[in-house]
Amino acid sequence: MTKTQTTAPSVAAATGTGTALFGIVLIAVNMRTSTAGVGPTLPSIINELNWSAALSSGLVVIPLLCYAVLSPLAPAISRVFGINRTVLMSLAVVAAGIALRSLPGPIWIWVGTGLLGAGIGVLNVVAPALIKRDFANRVGPVTATYSAVQGGAAALATAAVAVIIGISSDLWRLALASSVLFAIGGCIFWGSASLAPNTSHRGNH
Repeated sequence: MTKTQTTAPSVAAATGTGTALFGIVLIAVNMRTSTAGVGPTLPSIINELNWSAALSSGLVVIPLLCYAVLSPLAPAISRVFGINRTVLMSLAVVAAGIALRSLPGPIWIWVGTGLLGAGIGVLNVVAPALIKRDFANRVGPVTATYSAVQGGAAALATAAVAVIIGISSDLWRLALASSVLFAIGGCIFWGSASLAPNTSHRGNH
C-alpha cells in the first residue's frame, strides 16, 4: 500500500524572496491585530452586554487557551495539508472569527473569539517553520522582522480601535471588525501560494 505525501512549494522559490517576505509580514500582522484591539473596547462591551469585568476578561483568556490547545496539533495539521494550505486555512479561520465576533448577540462574540484564537494558535507554530523553509540562510533577520512587525501591528491596531471608540462607544463592533481586512488580505496572498504546483512528491511503502 502506497501513501503519497506532498510537500508545499517554497514561496520564495516560486515568486522571489521579496514576495515571500511580504507573505511572512501578512502573517505577523494577523497574529496581533485581532486581539490587541480588544482592550479599548472592553468598557463598551461591558456596558452594552451588561457583563461583569470578570466575564469580559474571558475575551482575553480564551485566545490564550486556544493557543495552548491548538499549538501541539499544528505540526500534524501542517504535515497533512502542507504548510501553505495550513497558513491559508488558519487565516480563513481568523477572518471568520473576527467577522462572527462582531455580529449582534452575545454568543457570537464568544464563538468568534474562540475561532480567531484557534487560527492564531496554529499560525504561531507554523510561521517559524515557514521562515526556516523559505529563508534558510536568513532565519535570524527574518524572524526579527516578523517579531517587530507583530509589535508594530499590535500598537497600530490598538490605536485605530481607540480612535473608532473615541468617535462613539457604540462603534465597538465596527472597531473589532476592522482587523478582518488584514485577514482577508492574508487569505488572498496565501490562497495564491497554496495553488502553486507542489515541487516534490514522495512515496512511502
